[in-house]
Amino acid sequence: MDISESTQRYFKEIAERTQDYFDTLEFTKEYIAMHGISDHDGILDCVLLSILWCASKRQDSLTEEDVCVFLNVDETVEKGEISVEIAPEMREWSLEEILEYVKGSCGTF
Repeated sequence: MDISESTQRYFKEIAERTQDYFDTLEFTKEYIAMHGISDHDGILDCVLLSILWCASKRQDSLTEEDVCVFLNVDETVEKGEISVEIAPEMREWSLEEILEYVKGSCGTF
């Protein structure tokens, strides 16, 4: 069975996207554990901003529905395709800077 170049390219892009988000969430998970963040809101803020950070680095456009999928939240979202993104001034920050900001802005978790 021959797979077309465009199909191979499509699957490669999906694999790269999946790996990028996986790596980002693994780093975030380790950061949360290393810094003893145990507050539900603090963890959620770290995970959410890390997803938005990864999207900005990949130049992906995420909708509310996409974010719910990443967070494994079973919410019904209007099909209005509302785009969500990280604040423009945070786009050039490293992931660790993003997480430090979240930790610092929310106090001790």
